[in-house]
Amino acid sequence: MTDHIVARLTAKRAELARLASELGQELDQCRADLTHIDGVLRVLRADLDPETIPARRRYARRQYFGRNELSRLCMDTLRMGC
Repeated sequence: MTDHIVARLTAKRAELARLASELGQELDQCRADLTHIDGVLRVLRADLDPETIPARRRYARRQYFGRNELSRLCMDTLRMGC
């Protein structure tokens, strides 16, 4: 029983380590891209400080209806009414 648990935990840890490594590389690339964009902004507008530009917030979409479900319901209702 213990061997099975250790094997599953080892596999999960390996998966998370891979994901952390990939995300770290992606984060490094994003930071490099930001540095390049900031440099171009400073060249084009010397009076603009790129650090003052706020980050966009992630849009939290509410899932009241499934994908295309609301439009499908509306169209079905319109078809029945005619």
